[in-house]
Amino acid sequence: MVYYYDPITGNQVATAHQLVKADLTLGGGGKPDPKDLWIGQFHYHRHDGSGPEADSRRDPSLQYSSSIARWLYKRWRWVKCQLTGR
Repeated sequence: MVYYYDPITGNQVATAHQLVKADLTLGGGGKPDPKDLWIGQFHYHRHDGSGPEADSRRDPSLQYSSSIARWLYKRWRWVKCQLTGR
């Protein structure tokens, strides 16, 4: 695990998982896999797992069967985020 801190406040701002191979080179394309992110008072966390239930937690628009309903849900989320910041 890799932990990132704000150099000014000392607060933790992100965590990531990074694979280091036995020869000390970085695996997984050399990039960290983000797990948590803190922006202000908001905490964002990546949902783990596989299968339909985990996919739905990661992208709630998948619970809608029609493409129009998915588009409307995503549009509503965008508007809500613009208005409330969440």
